[in-house]
Amino acid sequence: MNELEQPQPSGVSRRTVTKAMAWAVPAIAVAVPAPAFGLASQGIVTLTGRGCKDPGASIPGNPNSKAYYVEVVISNTTANPITVLYTNAIVNGAQPIAPPGFEANPTQTVVAANTTCTVVVRIGNWGDSANATVTLSYTVNGVGGTTNQVTFVSTPPLPGSCVLTYPSSVCVANNV
Repeated sequence: MNELEQPQPSGVSRRTVTKAMAWAVPAIAVAVPAPAFGLASQGIVTLTGRGCKDPGASIPGNPNSKAYYVEVVISNTTANPITVLYTNAIVNGAQPIAPPGFEANPTQTVVAANTTCTVVVRIGNWGDSANATVTLSYTVNGVGGTTNQVTFVSTPPLPGSCVLTYPSSVCVANNV
């Protein structure tokens, strides 16, 4: 009997089942939804490394607190406006003093579609104003993120020898 005359097996072969499984698994993985700004939000907000300090009683009504001024760049490459809400900061490994806790001014920045904004944000309520390592936490449209840690080798006092202007916000359209 030659190959052509052999009876064909009935049913589904293991090879057919294996092929079907190989195609089915990636389809399931691709179908999992991702949060709106999940991983992308990590790259939207960055600290430039430019910062200043306010060594005096910089928060009205709280003579013991000191503030830092940090330059933040927010790049919105989407077709919709985004809102960045500043939620917390760690300065030299410490949380802000309590009460009153973390303060940011402005508290949030709204960035138009396809726009990049550079904003100087005052973060407040620390017990000293030494040169600092700052980590800023934020949300983008409600999805959390934390900027990369930035070390300010020199945080000159504002006003004075600081190169930043506060308050300050400059926005420009992205080249699309």
